[in-house]
Amino acid sequence: MNLENKHNKKLERLGFSYERGGVHTARTMMLAELRALLSFVDVTDAARTDYLEAIQTANCLGKRSGKTRTLTFRHLADLYALDPSLLVFRALRFFWQRDVDGQAHVNLLA
Repeated sequence: MNLENKHNKKLERLGFSYERGGVHTARTMMLAELRALLSFVDVTDAARTDYLEAIQTANCLGKRSGKTRTLTFRHLADLYALDPSLLVFRALRFFWQRDVDGQAHVNLLA
C-alpha cells in the first residue's frame, strides 16, 4: 500500500469519502431533505438506524413510496454519512444547530 492510500484510509475512518460523486458533485445537495431530517431526529448522537427509521417508518420527508424512501435514505447517507461514529458527520451536527442561517454553508463542508 502506497503512502497516498494509507493517508486516504485514515481520512475514510473520519468519514471522508473517495467514492465518485458526493455532496460537491451531486445534482442536488438535498438541503431541504437534510433540514427536515435533522429537525425530525433532533438528538445529536442518534444512530444511523434512527435516521433510517425516521425516513422509512415515520416518513418524515413525506415521500410517496417505500422505494422512494429507501432511495432517499441511501442518497442522504452517501452525501452526509448520517453516522455519528464518523467525525465529519458529528461536525456537521455540531455546527448545524449552532448556525441556522449558515446551514446551507455547513452542508457544503460535509
